[in-house]
Amino acid sequence: MINFFRKIRKKLSDDGKPLKYLRYAFGEILLVVVGILIALNINNWNENRKAEKLELKILKELKGEFTKNQVELDSAIAAHQLIKDISKELSEIIGQESVITDIEKFNKLASITIFPPKYDPSDGVLNAVISSGDLSLFENDELKYSLSSLSGLIKRYEHWVEVDYNNIIASGPIIIERYSLRNFPFVATLGQSKFEGNPHQLSRSLEFESYVVLRWNNAGTLKSFAVDIYEEQDKIIQLIDAEIQRLE
Repeated sequence: MINFFRKIRKKLSDDGKPLKYLRYAFGEILLVVVGILIALNINNWNENRKAEKLELKILKELKGEFTKNQVELDSAIAAHQLIKDISKELSEIIGQESVITDIEKFNKLASITIFPPKYDPSDGVLNAVISSGDLSLFENDELKYSLSSLSGLIKRYEHWVEVDYNNIIASGPIIIERYSLRNFPFVATLGQSKFEGNPHQLSRSLEFESYVVLRWNNAGTLKSFAVDIYEEQDKIIQLIDAEIQRLE
């Protein structure tokens, strides 16, 4: 083998072509390097394209989830406003000298206050994105921050939903010990109560007034927190739309 290379070197020396050989060797090396770089770039492009396809898929799923939640939240906001309005109207009736002229209306208003707020958002896609680390796929930093911080707003809202629900449960005896629920419209199919029912036992009750005031206060708080979530989710949907447009 050594003799073989000696012969090549001797031939190059004899022919006076070492420079030509070096140029040729350098060219070969350069071609190999360029080929490797091209292969790496193609591989990177393929990987980036796969990541973009996955990002696009997740973005569309998130948009669907948030769009559905906005509809649910819009209904919840309307319900909180209704409770607030009804509680205010009831508070103007309640008092020591209260006189109810429209018993049917009073029954309707009082019955609505005993229904707890409801908001059951879909969060499967968002939770999966955060727990799996797929959030890192997104290039938009504002979107990533908004998605990761949204849970704080939702937890605050859910806490107050629980507070309001507990208030309703704890205040139940205030109503049922003074007035039959069969007088309320939502159980009208059972027929009128056979017990003597006097709505003034409620309207002239200090405990009932406190219950109504708490419902009014909680409804206002819940509506405010729900609006915060709605506005944040609306911003997220706009950011998602912009990213979808960029990727498609």
